Amino acid sequence: MKGIQLIAIIFLGLGFSTYAQTTDEEMVAIGQSQRKILRSNKLGTEPQIIDTAIKVPEIKYSILPKSIETSFEIKPIKPARIKVTEKLEKLYRGYAKVGVGNYTTPYAELYYNSARSRTDNWHIRGKFHGALSSMKNVGVSTFNDSELGGHYKHFFNKHTLKTRAFHERNRLKFYGFDTNNTELDSAFTSGDNIKRTFHFTQAQAQLESRFKDSTGMNHNITLNYYYLNDSKGAAEHNIQLNGVLSRYLEDRFSKELAIADIGLNVNRFAAPQYKCKYGCIDTSLASTNVLFKLVPSIQTTGRDWKVKAGLGIYTEFSSNSPRIWFFPNVEAKYSLFNNIFTPYVGAAGSVTRTSFNSLRGLNPYVQPNTELRNQHNDKIPALYGGFRGAISSTISFNLRMSTERFDDYALFVNDTTYSIANKFEVRYDKVNVFNVMGQLSYNKGEKFKIHANGNYFVYTASNELYAWHRPVYDLTLTGIYDLANKFVVKADVFLIGHRKAVAYAPGEGIVAESGVFVQTLKPFVDANLGFEYRYNKKLSAFLNVNNIAAQKYQYWNQYPVQSINILGGVTYSF
Repeated sequence: MKGIQLIAIIFLGLGFSTYAQTTDEEMVAIGQSQRKILRSNKLGTEPQIIDTAIKVPEIKYSILPKSIETSFEIKPIKPARIKVTEKLEKLYRGYAKVGVGNYTTPYAELYYNSARSRTDNWHIRGKFHGALSSMKNVGVSTFNDSELGGHYKHFFNKHTLKTRAFHERNRLKFYGFDTNNTELDSAFTSGDNIKRTFHFTQAQAQLESRFKDSTGMNHNITLNYYYLNDSKGAAEHNIQLNGVLSRYLEDRFSKELAIADIGLNVNRFAAPQYKCKYGCIDTSLASTNVLFKLVPSIQTTGRDWKVKAGLGIYTEFSSNSPRIWFFPNVEAKYSLFNNIFTPYVGAAGSVTRTSFNSLRGLNPYVQPNTELRNQHNDKIPALYGGFRGAISSTISFNLRMSTERFDDYALFVNDTTYSIANKFEVRYDKVNVFNVMGQLSYNKGEKFKIHANGNYFVYTASNELYAWHRPVYDLTLTGIYDLANKFVVKADVFLIGHRKAVAYAPGEGIVAESGVFVQTLKPFVDANLGFEYRYNKKLSAFLNVNNIAAQKYQYWNQYPVQSINILGGVTYSF
């Protein structure tokens, strides 16, 4: 019965489905039934593991013999290449240079040196240059300079020894007076009174270390001696011993360099009694002066900066009581833009030896009976600052500004006590010097070089009206151009600003200031050109034109220089 009810329900459901597809009418069925879920039976089979490994059958194979024809080709082996160093250019061991110019100016030079060597190097040299004719309207202005000397250098494993010795003879005339002035005393315008001859002999030895290890104690020690005398009886002995010791100190953070600059300078000068112009009596001069310096410093270097800090200790022993000075020695600089621009500042003081030799190097017409005083910074050191750098690989520059105060600063004034103002006395004074300096260089190898250097000065003297004979500005321009190693052109241009000099009588361009006659020496330009034609490696010709603008200027009061001067000659190498 239950099965019949179930079948009826199924057919009834199918009927509703058919009706729903064919009509939109709704049918509702109401009834009762009982459903029973039959009991399920579990299968009694157990799972089995099927092995998936496939047994690979044993494969057997054999190689069939077969011959293949081959060919063998022998290729030639390239020969080994031997590196051949280019043959060194032949060096000529010596040359002779001779020439002549206007003012009857002979020139001769002989040079001879050693060949290439890994152990030593030496040369000897002789030179003569003079003028046998005089300028007009001044005293006899002839001169001649001669030199003979040589050097020897020896290379050790870790040191270099350098020695040199030479002798110079310089003969000149005190020609700084007007020959048309009949009021001048003839005793001071002729004979030995206007002649002067210097003899200068020097010997030097230098030992310099070349340690590769930066922590080694590097040193540079120099021993120097010279003897100077002149035909007026003045004589000077000088001996110097200088040493620079340096050593790097390394730690985790920085690299420092310790430096010690040590020097001993002993000077002995003597001048005989001189005859005064108006019969005065002058005692002879004799002095011994010892100057010692010790300048220790530490230099610290970073990636872009460098700082040096030290102290300068100077001691002077003479007939007066000993004196001692202490000066700071500091400098700091910082590199910007990969060394293109490097500003720097510093402060340093020093004591500089004033000797008869240094004075005659500045002014060869200086009186021999001159008191010697060492120049030194007064109380405060020199203060300076500026910046240097390189615009490119060929152009570099430096601009510097400084101010310093000197005591015992040597100034030259025409002398009227022992001469007719054709010799110079030395007046010492305290002088403030403000300086602006600029440098510009262009270097295109050995073929083309130009260098310019200029200075602007402001001098303030304490006792004198002016810093006599010191120029307000100067400019130097030098250059060299080598065309195909065949034609070489050299140029030098000097621009010197106006200078003040003491005059002893009124005249044109002379004004009286505070009871002193002051003459202003005009600025001048001195341009020199040199030409060289190299016919071959042995023979060449040269032509030098000095004072090409033919200016009759005076660097020292009453001493005009030669007008245009032409010197030509040949050079032969052997």
